[in-house]
Amino acid sequence: MLAFRSLFEHELLHLLFAVPAAIYIFWRSRNLILVCSIFLFVLAIDADHLVDFGLWAWSSGSSFWQNPLLANFGESGKVYVPIHAWEIVGFLLVLAWRLRKSAVLAFALALASHLTLDQLSYDTTAESYSIVFRALTDFSSLKFNGL
Repeated sequence: MLAFRSLFEHELLHLLFAVPAAIYIFWRSRNLILVCSIFLFVLAIDADHLVDFGLWAWSSGSSFWQNPLLANFGESGKVYVPIHAWEIVGFLLVLAWRLRKSAVLAFALALASHLTLDQLSYDTTAESYSIVFRALTDFSSLKFNGL
């Protein structure tokens, strides 16, 4: 498991993990806008944590803004993070292959690099980053953390 001192350090590593995908997409498409979109998307993926933070605030009767970024994460007993799902990577890869679109492939590779780093960073089980598994376990934070 990788250890981080800060959220900034973790997000910086997300950018570094996306470099191979960016190089491949540039080699394939020669499109700098597409390459930049990989780096933006790899960071934007974490916006789905707002779902969890918002639901925590709503269910606990707290103000959303009282929950600083990672404090109380999982306190609700649920982990939704809907974009953090390997099924989406698979879907995007099939779609990229069928449509022959480098843009779709770029998003698939960005998401794959993001999920790979997250899986290496946190004490989770292999299936934790499956939206189907999380749904079948009622989005339990205990199952997400492998307990």
